[in-house]
Amino acid sequence: MPLQRSSDPVRLLSSDAGSALLEFVGFGLLLQIPLLMMAVSFAEVQQTQFAAEAIARHSLRSFLLIGTPVSEAAAEILADFQLRTEPRLLLTCRPTGDCEVPGTLLTLEVFLGQAHAVSVMRHP
Repeated sequence: MPLQRSSDPVRLLSSDAGSALLEFVGFGLLLQIPLLMMAVSFAEVQQTQFAAEAIARHSLRSFLLIGTPVSEAAAEILADFQLRTEPRLLLTCRPTGDCEVPGTLLTLEVFLGQAHAVSVMRHP
C-alpha cells in the first residue's frame, strides 16, 4: 500500500520526518561558522598577547645581559611570531634614570595592538 501524505498541518509539524541534509546545513553551517570565526579571533588575540609577553621578557633580558637595544630584540621576536604590528616600547630605569648603574630597577612596558605586557628586572 503506497504511503499517503497528510494535508493536516498539525500532523505535519509534529511529525519526526525530516531531511538530514537540511538539518546539517541549518545547524552545521549556520551555527558552526560563527563559532569557528570566534575561535580564530581568540587565537589571534592570544598570539598577540604571547608575543607581547615574549618581547617584554626577552628584550629586557638581552638588554641587561649583552647590551642589545630592546627595539632590536623586539623586532626579532616579532619576526619569530610572524607579526607585522609595530610595538610601542617604554623602558624606564629607577631611581636614577641611568640604566647602566648596578642595582637600578628596569621596567619594560610593551604595547602591541590590544595586548600589554610588563617586565621588571634589577641590573646586576
